[in-house]
Amino acid sequence: MDNSLPADIRPAAPDSARAEETDFGIREISVEETLALRHSVLWPDLPLSAVRLPDDDSGRHFGAFSSGSPTPIAVISIFSEPLPIDKPDATASKAVRFRKFACRQDLQGRGIGTALLRRIFWVAAAEMGAQAVWCDARTSSLPWYQRRGMCPFGDRFFKGPVEYVRMSIMADDALAEGTREYATRS
Repeated sequence: MDNSLPADIRPAAPDSARAEETDFGIREISVEETLALRHSVLWPDLPLSAVRLPDDDSGRHFGAFSSGSPTPIAVISIFSEPLPIDKPDATASKAVRFRKFACRQDLQGRGIGTALLRRIFWVAAAEMGAQAVWCDARTSSLPWYQRRGMCPFGDRFFKGPVEYVRMSIMADDALAEGTREYATRS
């Protein structure tokens, strides 16, 4: 990066460079470890119970942790769940959905969320045998997901006042994205 330019017009560092600014690790965690961060980032105006999903006990949950911290700085949960499409096929039925993806707001933009997403791409494709990975994404986050290889599908919809769109990535692409991060953070 060209440090001779003023900070406000310097080009952004690639995700991998930003991730190196924050020393963190990723591991599988319990659902209970996800709840406080889910609540504070995603739905702070609702009761804590609103961020617990009925199917949380059947999912797998992952967290990013900064060195020496017992609390996660980013969380995500994954579930075996078919793609919600009109004409399901083999790919649609063998899919993994991620939900309740949150990163501490003061640490966003440092590559932590990207690393966590890539990890679950790898887990979904390599360990769970998914043919596709998908989510309901806030439309405000659509460009972020597109830069990580995901594509929108279906109509936009609302959950309360927030507009969403479904996003997906095929397993081969998810595995390629996930392998990139998994190889450097294992």
